[in-house]
Amino acid sequence: PVIIKATAGGGGKGMRRATDPEQFSQVFSLAQNEALAAFGMGTRLMSLFFSPIMGLSVATAAVVGQNIGANRMDRAEATGRLCAWLGFGLLTALGLLLLPAAPFIMRAMSPGDPEVVRLSTQFVYVVAPFLGVMAVPQALLGVFRGAGSTRQSMSISLVMQWGFQLPAAWLLAFMTSAA
Repeated sequence: PVIIKATAGGGGKGMRRATDPEQFSQVFSLAQNEALAAFGMGTRLMSLFFSPIMGLSVATAAVVGQNIGANRMDRAEATGRLCAWLGFGLLTALGLLLLPAAPFIMRAMSPGDPEVVRLSTQFVYVVAPFLGVMAVPQALLGVFRGAGSTRQSMSISLVMQWGFQLPAAWLLAFMTSAA
């Protein structure tokens, strides 16, 4: 017999037992579907917060560009700092306020599927507190775009994606129990 579940942890919740190859295939498929559904639901909820982050980036670019055009470098620098701190503070607060509501929201999004609700709530618990951290680089990328440094903005985006996000995802998936 083999025991399969969608994620590690949870004290045995979501475990399924397979005793033959056909049953193994069914149980494995079910665990994959639960994990995918939970990721999809968690991502949908988190995507509601990505729009304000991107809006902050665009607004930062516009205001920085206007100040540079007016030859007010001091205001352009102050705008970049203000937008980065504002994005960090507001989105961190929103992410933390979301935590107690996450199980209720996930239950409303997937009624009748407690394992998907549990997994998607776990996803939100991991991502939501770091919304402010996601806002800071976007605000700073807006500063570079507003200053006309699009190559630098692209380079930072590539380094963030390939140098930090993908390695962090790999480490969490394969080197911890957070898989």
